[in-house]
Amino acid sequence: MRPRSLLTLCTAALLFLLSCSPVPYTGRNRLLLTSEQQEVALGLKAYPELTKEYPEIKSGPQAAMVHRVLRRLAKEDPRQYAWEVKLLDAPKIANAWALPGGKMAVYSGLLAMTKNEDGLAAVMGHEMGHAIARHSGERMSQEMATNAGLAVAAASLENSEYRDGIMAAMGVGLQFGIALPYSRAHEYEADEIGLILMTKAGYDPYESVRLWDRMAARAKSQPLQFFSTHPNSTNRARRLESLIPKILAEYGPSSTH
Repeated sequence: MRPRSLLTLCTAALLFLLSCSPVPYTGRNRLLLTSEQQEVALGLKAYPELTKEYPEIKSGPQAAMVHRVLRRLAKEDPRQYAWEVKLLDAPKIANAWALPGGKMAVYSGLLAMTKNEDGLAAVMGHEMGHAIARHSGERMSQEMATNAGLAVAAASLENSEYRDGIMAAMGVGLQFGIALPYSRAHEYEADEIGLILMTKAGYDPYESVRLWDRMAARAKSQPLQFFSTHPNSTNRARRLESLIPKILAEYGPSSTH
């Protein structure tokens, strides 16, 4: 390896060590090369554009429920983001999301699947979990680190006749060995954080299990988990079910947290 490539690799390794920090609630260490201020600014910029396609439902029992759930869950956010949510009038879309910094959207079609306030808290808590854990920043950091690593590898193979084949193989390895499992890890972590948030806020954590069981029953087919960025619904339900006793003991009404 050339001295310049070695220096780049050593610098990247040092930066990795200096940029690791724990995720709130789960304690997992992750790489963050972006600042929280940068992520929040990106969320603020994207929010108006992402919510303009459908009209906002600003009044009525559904809107009141969505805002009530957010208020209760936001009290348990250790980052204390400036949370905001819009209920969008899209009855055919069963979805919700949260941007870095705490800007959220819930599509009205989701409410038929969540069934009740506890089910809605499970979904909103999950999406808030992504923001609290700064998964967007982590994914951006992962991409930055991956690109730097591939650049070092390309430089070290500059004169090799096998360079193109090796680089292609590395790309496939990164996709299936890092990128996809990493995304599934984020989904599981957001599930866990969401479960903690809804439990601390006084919602029934077992409704999260019932929700994903309903999702599993509704799905006509589920992709092989190895090739998917998301865990399948049945696996999520069973994992949540296994976490609930511990979370109730630590964060439930009778705990001393």
